[in-house]
Amino acid sequence: VNSALIDAAVLAELIDQQFANVEEGAETDAELSAALLKYSQLQVPEGLALYDLSFGPEGELGLLGRLRVLLSTVRDTIFGGKLGIGRPLLQVQL
Repeated sequence: VNSALIDAAVLAELIDQQFANVEEGAETDAELSAALLKYSQLQVPEGLALYDLSFGPEGELGLLGRLRVLLSTVRDTIFGGKLGIGRPLLQVQL
């Protein structure tokens, strides 16, 4: 699933909900601010989790652990599971 597409859909839905009861010509800054705040509260934790998944647990590993993660990523990028070496890239699996 494309996280950017999900983010866009969530933001559109929140803006629609926030503006559903606004009368035409009314001040809309407060409604837009409220929709953006709700969006941040919902989507920022997910974005941070995706960021952590993308870059791995570098903060928790020592030098050798980071080197192991780096080498396995390089292996997977080069071979991508072909010839039984490494794992297929995530994009291939989607």
